[in-house]
Amino acid sequence: MPRLVHALPPLAAVGRIAAEARARGAALATATVPMEGSAWSAVRGGQPGFVRLHADARTGEILGVQAAGPGAHELVSAAAALMQAEATAGQLAAALAWHPSPLELLAEAARRL
Repeated sequence: MPRLVHALPPLAAVGRIAAEARARGAALATATVPMEGSAWSAVRGGQPGFVRLHADARTGEILGVQAAGPGAHELVSAAAALMQAEATAGQLAAALAWHPSPLELLAEAARRL
């Protein structure tokens, strides 16, 4: 279930956080991508933020995503749809995204895994 905190900056998350995933025995791979310098951030005023992706290191299953910054809700909404479709981090890394888009940031996080 996606979660959103209407704050400045907005905070959003879906799935498991790192501690919960490790507690359930997942071999965790995590990557964090800053929003600064991305086209997505630039069109939203250049404010700072990040997206963090957690995936099972063995299977590639996307376990959770957290985001802070402009458009965090859109990043997490996209991640929730990918998780519901059972997309893997490898599939996300290969995704072709429109520019600029939140999917670009998620795909970059997946490539960094």
